[in-house]
Amino acid sequence: MRLAFVIPKLLVKWTLGLAPIGGWLACPGAALAQGCAMCYSDAAAQNQAGIRALQHGILVLLIPSVLMFLAIFAVAYRRRDHFNDPEVAAEYEDKALGTSH
Repeated sequence: MRLAFVIPKLLVKWTLGLAPIGGWLACPGAALAQGCAMCYSDAAAQNQAGIRALQHGILVLLIPSVLMFLAIFAVAYRRRDHFNDPEVAAEYEDKALGTSH
């Protein structure tokens, strides 16, 4: 493998990976809903029961997404050395070459 072909592929990979983050940082007002004046005034005008309902709603929406993130992270962590195993690496190499032992 020549280095001349590796650098452009790596550059494209990094550029495509960082482009959405750059776009998100370029327009934070459009990406974040916390600045909505109507939402803020509506939440501030709630009585104690309404505030409690908003807090419960936030937890109801937050807990499943955090659990999904932790599950994906746990699977990725447990499989972190999957391709470093010589038997698994040989199996994938055989599949790529179309041969078998």
